[in-house]
Amino acid sequence: MTHAENADNINEAVMITSARIRWALGLLTGAIVLTLAAGCQQGMKKHGDDFADEMEIRDLHRVMDAQVARAAREDGTLRSYHFNGVELNTLGEDRLDLMLHDTGAYVPLVVYLDVPSTNLPGTRQSVANFLKERGVREDQITLETGPNPNVTSPAFPTPQPWEQQSQPLNSSGPSVSTPMTGQSSSPQNH
Repeated sequence: MTHAENADNINEAVMITSARIRWALGLLTGAIVLTLAAGCQQGMKKHGDDFADEMEIRDLHRVMDAQVARAAREDGTLRSYHFNGVELNTLGEDRLDLMLHDTGAYVPLVVYLDVPSTNLPGTRQSVANFLKERGVREDQITLETGPNPNVTSPAFPTPQPWEQQSQPLNSSGPSVSTPMTGQSSSPQNH
């Protein structure tokens, strides 16, 4: 056997051994992956298992619903777009339902009707009938004409620092901050 033939035989043996090793490693890797995958199925939670059902009412929804109901009750105004002619439409019905869901509700329920005067008698009757269907007695309802005079903006204004009223100074009075400088003065320092 020549040197070249001997080298070819060695190369062939190395290639066969390498192929067998790769096959064995592939088989071992596959077995490990299958074992791990099967083991993960039994004890591990899937992503999203801890999330509540979408239909479950959460505290956040309760708070939002309470705020919407309170806002509807505080405004208390039904306008022309809440009616189809003189009959309440679904928007008007939803608004009244929200007003009725205010848990801190006070009696009577005051509803302001900001509609043209020609539609006023029919809209009054439509609102009264709807509320009676919902179980509200006539003595628990007050229907007023025009917009709610207590609501002149869509949001309650937040007082600004320069709008805060300062208390007069006297010998026992508290410190008063100067709005523009933020420095405080007290009666003892004067």
